[in-house]
Amino acid sequence: MAAAFKCDLTKLTPTVLSFGVPSVDAIFGSLGGIPAQGITEFYGASGSGKTQLALHLTVCCLTQNADNKVVYICTEGVFPMKRFSQLVSNWEKEGGVGEGSRGNRLLLRHEATIETLMQCITIRLPTLLQSDCAVRCVVIDSIAAVFRCESKDELSHVERSQIFFKLASCLKHLSSLHNLHVIVTNQVSDIFPEDILNVHHWLTGNKKPSLGLSWSNCVTCRVLVSSTQYSMPVEVKGHSGQVPLRRLDVVMSCFCARKSCFFVIDDAGVQPVH
Repeated sequence: MAAAFKCDLTKLTPTVLSFGVPSVDAIFGSLGGIPAQGITEFYGASGSGKTQLALHLTVCCLTQNADNKVVYICTEGVFPMKRFSQLVSNWEKEGGVGEGSRGNRLLLRHEATIETLMQCITIRLPTLLQSDCAVRCVVIDSIAAVFRCESKDELSHVERSQIFFKLASCLKHLSSLHNLHVIVTNQVSDIFPEDILNVHHWLTGNKKPSLGLSWSNCVTCRVLVSSTQYSMPVEVKGHSGQVPLRRLDVVMSCFCARKSCFFVIDDAGVQPVH
């Protein structure tokens, strides 16, 4: 009986996950979006919009096909269901999301420790993918949270690196085998200059992705998410308002050149800047 539920992997073809915003999709080169088969990381400071991007891509994946499912793994706090429902509601008004988007098509997990996250990625996820071909995207929000919660005395640098490589290896294998989009968010750490009184450094807010070089070597595409000091006017429920102007920068990628774009986030998700 088990064989009857196995996916026919020979019928899978590479896909691209689009933001539905041409100016944002363009920074990923001629592909016009994020390709399956690899790990795409969005990193940035708190409040920059990482989770908003992850939610937007989740809804975009659900709209690509009426059967598509998304596995969303939260590692800190609770899943922002109210915001997700708001995004779905806005897409429904435009005929983009079918029935079931709020229920069994969004598969939620909460993993607060390294051990449970590893079990989820290396055991539960492969088992699910073997029986359910409808899963098209896996989101981990965020990858850094579980490692930051662990005491530095509990894991050596070598042990942490081994976990990174095992986690990334499994995600990449599943991504390639099942034609999955793997999206992760990451936090940032400050880069302290040799001259602590360097005013330019503190004004520009130089930061680096969390988890260090070992994790950096595991990522296929790395995108910096930042919020600028400027704002843009938008219409919110019939009233004029202001939202922060945000920026995406492709910092490193094996499939596109370094490029950037500006965008805003409103009730309907990611929007272009005209």
